[in-house]
Amino acid sequence: MASAELIEDVAVHGSRIVVKAGRAFRKRYLAEDFFVEYDADIPLSTLGESILVIPFLLNVMPLVWRSGRSYRIPGLDGDFTASLEDIRQAFRTVYPRVPWDGELVPGRTTPRAASRGLANAALLFSGGVDSAYSSLAQRDVVRSHITVQSLLGRWSWRNERSQTAIQEYFRGYAARLGCESRLITSNLRTFISEARLVGLWPDPRRWMIEVQHGLGFLGLCAPLTESLPIGQLLLASCERDHYGLPGGSHPDIVSAVRWAGVEVRLDGVERTRQEKLRAIAAWLDNGHPPFELRPCLRPAEGFRNCGVCEKCLQTILGLAGEGSDPLRFGFTTTVPQALSTLREQVLGNQLPMPDSGELLQWQDIQRAIRERCVEGVGVGLSEPDEAVDLAWFAGLDLGRYFRRCQRGPRYAVRVVRRRLGLFVDRWPSLGRGVRRVLRRR
Repeated sequence: MASAELIEDVAVHGSRIVVKAGRAFRKRYLAEDFFVEYDADIPLSTLGESILVIPFLLNVMPLVWRSGRSYRIPGLDGDFTASLEDIRQAFRTVYPRVPWDGELVPGRTTPRAASRGLANAALLFSGGVDSAYSSLAQRDVVRSHITVQSLLGRWSWRNERSQTAIQEYFRGYAARLGCESRLITSNLRTFISEARLVGLWPDPRRWMIEVQHGLGFLGLCAPLTESLPIGQLLLASCERDHYGLPGGSHPDIVSAVRWAGVEVRLDGVERTRQEKLRAIAAWLDNGHPPFELRPCLRPAEGFRNCGVCEKCLQTILGLAGEGSDPLRFGFTTTVPQALSTLREQVLGNQLPMPDSGELLQWQDIQRAIRERCVEGVGVGLSEPDEAVDLAWFAGLDLGRYFRRCQRGPRYAVRVVRRRLGLFVDRWPSLGRGVRRVLRRR
């Protein structure tokens, strides 16, 4: 089969890169043109196209490989070209039952560059527990924090009233550690059409998490690493990438990424989330100034923690398990309030626990709280009835709850609704009857 053009046009508009995919690829998989935007002082116009296309390519290469088709591109960076085959082999290792047989054919490749070494390292920073731990552990080598705004939870980064709060938080945090903060915006979460992934991936709605996640936001950093310049890009990782589960940020995949002398390195993979919270709590106990965490999946207006999503609850109770007050870390939800919310969600089968990695994280928190209960060490509770909630959580059978989430009728209904929704998106002719079923609660 003849190769089709993967990219029709690459345009630079000030601090924004816009990539228009080739007609065949765009029609088959995409919902809109891809874009990525940087701070105004990044000289994109001085960069070669082999670097400018990397943000787009790292977001779509899994699609190219899964398609089984061949696509052409005028030119690629030499290091990046060699890296692509390593990344594909990593996908074959992580997902051995899935074919990754598509091809990208470059017209030319630039010479491979020498490694830039460890100087001017940058850290992908989200404000969550993993990246906060890495920012403290690697503060002697990291010079820049890079934040992808469009990955800050299920929140609209286009909300102008929150932009000032976001900039103040990330720039203030970086300044306290003697770093600079760089913000990136992109439509990487929306430019690929989920409806068009039907038949390509078992659950298209999890394509971002299971495939695109790691490569996507690493690729956005390529123009920054060339402009600043940066020699090493650190990616904060949970233990064995979510306790060994496959996903887009799997260590085998992420560690294979490189371009133009820049290397990607995982940080914190040897520590659990609870161990990182212990280190963060110790940082304040050792007399360092307080700072705010932003692990929230649904940030409120002003980029504040909501206090009720699973990541907020995990962080609040995890800090409590280390004897630390979450109010010192930018939360407005107290430990008793978090326990009450958690209890309501568990009893109503509303606490998300999609995989065994989440189960293990909750069990780590439960273990830390049990140890403090046995030792008689306080966790910020002051009233007798508050201790009842703590005892309830310490005695909760999380394994049983996890099994109920995975096998119960509610889970089956959610799966069916997701699949039906995608098919209706792709084939509207399925009619009003299916839509009426989907709207039922």
